Amino acid sequence: TNYRFFKDFLNDGNFDFLMVALTNFIGYYWLLLFPSAGVLGLKLLYLLFLYGTLYLTWLILKLYSNNRAVILFGLFFGEVFLTRYTPFVFSYDIASWFFLTFSILYLLNSFKKDSFFFAFLSGSFIALAALCRTPSIASMCIGLLYFMSDNVMSRKKKWKFFFYFIAGINSVLVLFFSSIISVFSLDAILSFFKKSSSQSGGGNILLIFYKYFVEFF
Repeated sequence: TNYRFFKDFLNDGNFDFLMVALTNFIGYYWLLLFPSAGVLGLKLLYLLFLYGTLYLTWLILKLYSNNRAVILFGLFFGEVFLTRYTPFVFSYDIASWFFLTFSILYLLNSFKKDSFFFAFLSGSFIALAALCRTPSIASMCIGLLYFMSDNVMSRKKKWKFFFYFIAGINSVLVLFFSSIISVFSLDAILSFFKKSSSQSGGGNILLIFYKYFVEFF
């Protein structure tokens, strides 16, 4: 329902819509591409994200182990636990996991290849995960690894890595909401935030973020 009536939820100022905005956005355009696919099409989209996540996990594990049997064994049990409590249809959970795995891959590679660009990409995918499922924004805490790692880089360089990481997060958030505005107009967006704010009790969104950060730690 969220995917087919994407524009209606935006115009109604539904607060829950904001919490999974990118998930709805992806589902909406997937159904536009394949209008007759229905639930079966959303199951296919789920599988694409699931096996995309497993492939990215394989790339991460390859950074630390060359034992293919161990990696495949780990991926098998990872898939079992990953899919145990999730519906077999595209949703905010699988979308968020996919982008978070991308973020971890680029964060680790930023260490190994000493790349500020990878740090930027890592932050970008954290933002995409948060747009799929708002509580995932707590995962930005992985950026603290730049300060907690045992590498020999200087404190100034660690701050530079962290700056690029945060810049990646901010860039994606700005680009996403700019694209939403280009599709629906600025008045529709402002109206949405006004309605959703009243539904959530005004400034309570800050309490939501605080709650998820505390639970993350």
